[in-house]
Amino acid sequence: MFEPWKLIDFAPREGVALGAFADQHAAAGWIDAPVPGDLHQALVAAGRISDPFYERNELTCAWIE
Repeated sequence: MFEPWKLIDFAPREGVALGAFADQHAAAGWIDAPVPGDLHQALVAAGRISDPFYERNELTCAWIE
C-alpha cells in the first residue's frame, strides 16, 4: 500500500527559508492529500480554506494559484 501524499502551505517566500526542498520533513502540520484529488479539496477537508466553489469564496482562495 502506498503512503498518502501530503502537503503543507507556507507564506510567500517562507518555504525556501524553512527547507521546503529538503528530502525529509517533520510530520507536524502536514495535510493528507488524497490521490486522485486536488489541492483545493485537500485544503477544504482540512478546514484550511472555505469551499472555493461556493458564493465568492474563490477570492479568498486566490493565494493558492
